[in-house]
Amino acid sequence: MKKDIAYVAAKIEASRKNVERKVGGKEALEEFTLLEKVLKLLTDDKKEVRLGDWSMAEIEILNKHQLLTAKPVVYLVNVRREGVAAPTVA
Repeated sequence: MKKDIAYVAAKIEASRKNVERKVGGKEALEEFTLLEKVLKLLTDDKKEVRLGDWSMAEIEILNKHQLLTAKPVVYLVNVRREGVAAPTVA
């Protein structure tokens, strides 16, 4: 999450000047606004990007950035065979 916060904050600062000068058009403004929304989700709400509520257009923009917290999570647990309880049939 810290990596995503640092990345998004840097992207916002890099694109802020372009947005203020209206360079890049509508797409640059949409991406800037979305990145601010992502930063708020990560810092204020303390949620990962994959847990946010995104439109299809927002997802397309987010996919370009390949944020770590947007990726699926798989939890693996190593357990000995003796440590696993057998399912009971009623």
